[in-house]
Amino acid sequence: MVTLFKSILQSLYRWLTHSQPGSRILPSNFFNVQMDAIGVGMASAALPFVAVFLARLGADSYQVGLITSMPAIAGLLLSIPMGQYIETRKNIVPWYSISRAIGLSRFAIIGLVPFFFKDENAIMAILVIWAIFTLPQTLLANMFNFLMNMVAGPAGRYELLSRRWSIIGITTAVTVFLAGQILDRVVFPVNYQIVFILFSLGGVFSYRYSKRLLIPDQIDPPKYKGKGLFRIYRELFDLVKHEPPFLNFASKRFVFTFGLTMVSPLLTLYYVRQIGAPDSWIALFSTVQTLLNFVGYFMWLRVSHTKTSRFILVSTTFVMSFYPLMVAITNRFWMLAVFAAVQGLFEAGLNLVFFDELMKTVPLNRSATFVSIAQSLQFVASMGAPIIATFLSDQIGLSYSLMAAAVVQLLGFFMFWRGKPMKNEKPDENPVQTG
Repeated sequence: MVTLFKSILQSLYRWLTHSQPGSRILPSNFFNVQMDAIGVGMASAALPFVAVFLARLGADSYQVGLITSMPAIAGLLLSIPMGQYIETRKNIVPWYSISRAIGLSRFAIIGLVPFFFKDENAIMAILVIWAIFTLPQTLLANMFNFLMNMVAGPAGRYELLSRRWSIIGITTAVTVFLAGQILDRVVFPVNYQIVFILFSLGGVFSYRYSKRLLIPDQIDPPKYKGKGLFRIYRELFDLVKHEPPFLNFASKRFVFTFGLTMVSPLLTLYYVRQIGAPDSWIALFSTVQTLLNFVGYFMWLRVSHTKTSRFILVSTTFVMSFYPLMVAITNRFWMLAVFAAVQGLFEAGLNLVFFDELMKTVPLNRSATFVSIAQSLQFVASMGAPIIATFLSDQIGLSYSLMAAAVVQLLGFFMFWRGKPMKNEKPDENPVQTG
């Protein structure tokens, strides 16, 4: 029995971390991307508990909303300049690995806060730390799509990222489950300190493998030195207005993401304040969602072989639009776990199709700049949505605010459903195969 179990685990490990026969992705790159995912998944398990920690410290709705909106504020201000800076780098791998390690270390620093601050001072200290670490996170957000596209090429995006996000999902699910046990068995706030400090070690693991990624150096990167800010933004405007497919997709994604981002702070407040869910149940909601993410990436990868991207896009946005509505009309923990599972299953498909559809609309020679522009739009949504959501929750209640978020997501779904199918891009003739 032990031998059989070991054999199953070895087979699963090989399947997750090695590309399919005939893949055009460099094998070492495929492996390092997936190993990096383990570290990211481990550290990411701490993420859903930051807002919960603030709520249990006594933070108000606005302060809880800042956890979602602050990275968006920094991203909105810095995304395009950072994107252009990255576009001028000869090779972005060192920047990516260092930014990843620094960004994930913020959880350990938050874990140290209760040693030095109490009550309201602790809340403010955590918010300041979160604000500071939005800088490496913004840089990372600009690099991720660009780097993964360089590694995978158009033909390998579903394969590479379905495996990566599957690994992140299963790692996060297991780690979040362990977090729930620690949080329920250790006195507050030491329980949260243990979780944050322990799981931040995933950043070290991530750095070890992400720095080994191999992509070709840029031969003649663009230069922006000597250009005024107004001229740079005018050139960007001229670039974007000649790319209707990019504008079309980015605007629709903005609407759907706005509704999606409204949900994040509302869920935390709904669990803690309205239904009084214990930490173990909150951990379970996150665990089942990430576990079904894991299943979903396998499922949607297979679906992508027989169905169009448009089918995946419409299906996922339609189902996910009803998640906040279903949460708003129940307070039964087991039903919320079921809804979280369905959300996780379809969220996997949404992540894959959003990445793939975006990269179809981005000019290959200006990928970093166009990705940064798309990220800026996302940051606008992420900045405004949590503030509006928490304001609404104070005015009309958490349940009705969740319903409002569902309406916004449904609007995004209708925009995708009514839109014309996007044309498929040509296969990449020069994917990354050598170092």
